Amino acid sequence: MFDHPTIAGLAGIVIEGSSVSTVPALQIGEIPRPANLPASFGQQALWVIDRLGGPGGRYVVPMALRLSGELDVSVLDAAVKDVVTRHEALRTLIVEDNGRLRQVVVPAQDASVRLTLIPEDLSGVGGDAVEERIADFVRQGFDLAADIPFRAGLLREAGTEWVLVLAMHHHAVDEWSLPVLLGDLSTAYQARSAGCEPGWAPLKMQYADYAIWQRDILGDPADPDSELAQHLSYWRNALADAPEESTITLDRSRPAEPTHQGGDTAFAVASETVTGLRGAAQHNGVSMFMIMQAAIALTVSALGGGDDVVIGSPVGGRTEDGLENLVGYFVNTLPVRHRLRPDDTISDLLGRVRQTVLDGLAHQAAPFEHIVSAVGVDRSVARNPVFQVMLTHQNLSGGPDLLDLPGVTARQQHASLGAVKTDLDIYVDETQHALTGSLSYATDLFDPGTAERFLALLQRTLTTIATRPDARIADLPVLFDADAVSVGGWSVGAGVVVPAVTVDGLIRDQVGRSPGAVAVV
Repeated sequence: MFDHPTIAGLAGIVIEGSSVSTVPALQIGEIPRPANLPASFGQQALWVIDRLGGPGGRYVVPMALRLSGELDVSVLDAAVKDVVTRHEALRTLIVEDNGRLRQVVVPAQDASVRLTLIPEDLSGVGGDAVEERIADFVRQGFDLAADIPFRAGLLREAGTEWVLVLAMHHHAVDEWSLPVLLGDLSTAYQARSAGCEPGWAPLKMQYADYAIWQRDILGDPADPDSELAQHLSYWRNALADAPEESTITLDRSRPAEPTHQGGDTAFAVASETVTGLRGAAQHNGVSMFMIMQAAIALTVSALGGGDDVVIGSPVGGRTEDGLENLVGYFVNTLPVRHRLRPDDTISDLLGRVRQTVLDGLAHQAAPFEHIVSAVGVDRSVARNPVFQVMLTHQNLSGGPDLLDLPGVTARQQHASLGAVKTDLDIYVDETQHALTGSLSYATDLFDPGTAERFLALLQRTLTTIATRPDARIADLPVLFDADAVSVGGWSVGAGVVVPAVTVDGLIRDQVGRSPGAVAVV
């Protein structure tokens, strides 16, 4: 377990040991490309979501980097074009053609013309204006059939102070693509600064090759012998009789047509708690991702989610050799189901979470949309199917993903999309010594105070896991001091004087008031 503490590492071990398919399969890139390149299952799902509407930036992957130093804008412009040339996914359109979705790869030269980096001078306008400009840039949507899914903007704050803003549609990248993209951008900038072209090795495959391979390897879900059908059989059993809604108590009724607008709240786990969590993880043979799954399930349950909680989590999906250096949308979202038993200890729960996560990873090849169809969940535009709370956990123990540009220092800048995918989207970044993150909550459903309460209870739950792993779930503290005061106030009202009367007297008084009425005793 601890040789492979990340989700990707665990997935590799699980897939390697899986016996779902024993038939040798063609490798990615060995299948000839057809004239029409099919969209991947993930791209297909994102296209459907895009057609349903909502904020333009809902499925944009944003990145903002503050750059300090002698930046060569023309070199950066050339480097951006080099990266887009290298990765076809960054210049791929999703087009509907006679009822089928296909990928259309825009030629590198045409894409480069659309990507000229023109600095925008914001010197002297103030920090708020810069923040607003970043937000405007990343929240602008993409026309999937017309716009290449990559935008780059450069804002100048002062003489040698810049902000590089990237906005990419999710169908072209996932969170695991960002280190690859920034690494390649660094390599290209360094080469162009020296007057050379990037000397990187050619890629052996592109994302379109993966999409072709994915459809070939999974087969037809209607064929019981196909790999996809066997994966879906697992998910039917795992999610049988799961609740249709798995979320905390809402502040407002769920609208029939949600706006998907979101608010954001950041959090950081205390360093001593992180140390304790790592000890608990080591003792119970689990990863920090599994601990976060357990903590969020307990928090959701305590805030009205019941004892059967389903949490969605994206997993990298890069289980095949050669995908680690590619930019693309390989991620798949898995529903992780938690059945909470009051008499169990936290350690008991962690053991079950471990097994549930490993079992899910063994069947992660089943696209989420196929899982939804297989389970037979009633679909509604009002809510996300299967789960309404999502955890995105990234292990950044190797350090944050930053640019490495000669003469320039870079640091990340938060870029808020102001949109949500589910009721509650929880993002956690794990580094060697810290756990930080943010909560995005649907403003259609929740007030800011509810989001703050959720995070406060999550922090308390994490502390309990770190310090009292033998505690029973039923004994976990739920109320805060302020809650106890409120309950006490609600329990005491104004004094009421009760008249000294008998039942016989009450009946006689009623007869006197309405003697002709039918008597019911």
